[in-house]
Amino acid sequence: MAARHLSLIALALVACAKGDTSFSAGQGDGTTQIGNGGMEVYPAEGLVWEGLVTGFPCSEYLRIESVGLEELNIASVDVTVSGDGVFTLPSTHEGISVAPGDFYELSVQATLSTMEAVTGELRIKSNDEENGDLRLPLTANPATDWDTGDTGQPPC
Repeated sequence: MAARHLSLIALALVACAKGDTSFSAGQGDGTTQIGNGGMEVYPAEGLVWEGLVTGFPCSEYLRIESVGLEELNIASVDVTVSGDGVFTLPSTHEGISVAPGDFYELSVQATLSTMEAVTGELRIKSNDEENGDLRLPLTANPATDWDTGDTGQPPC
């Protein structure tokens, strides 16, 4: 029995010595991702919507660039604080692989239900070695006045 435990420990040490670059999505318990990916997010300060009118959805785009030497693995992108439903992701973003030098772009939507500023949070779980659990602020600011022009809809 002791020999079996020693062999398991030896295998674990060999795996660690080789610099494991695997990716782990965790168990949904907020654990950090493992890996050697690298990402830069634009805009880095988060997303801000200006001049929104209640009931009219408006999208902003987020660009995630793979800047590491290895593939960037994005386990998930979620809106973790929705501002009472103001912020949504129109599509699912899970299990995404981005080659070094390439990028992934996604849309985040804001729809105000009242003419008050609302904040939220976007979470990106990845194998980025420095920030595998990135959280970005979301801010939706209402319009003070607006003109529909020829379209009959407020500008977004």
